[in-house]
Amino acid sequence: MSQSFATRKLRLDETAGHIPTGVWMRTELPGVFAAGDIRRDSVAQAIACAGDGATAAIAAHRYLEERFRSSKPGQPVVG
Repeated sequence: MSQSFATRKLRLDETAGHIPTGVWMRTELPGVFAAGDIRRDSVAQAIACAGDGATAAIAAHRYLEERFRSSKPGQPVVG
């Protein structure tokens, strides 16, 4: 995520300019997830950031699955 997108679209904390997230890395903007050093509660260590990324990927997959669930396999997705 580019920092310019983050500063224009998301609320950043006032102390360090990080993005607040929940435990599933969700930001206040639906469908946007943040992971790693940009996240407010990040420990800023490479292995933890990798875990954040994995968590964000799972959460994004679940978000898309719920949002674009199709009634029949192979049918166009309607949202």
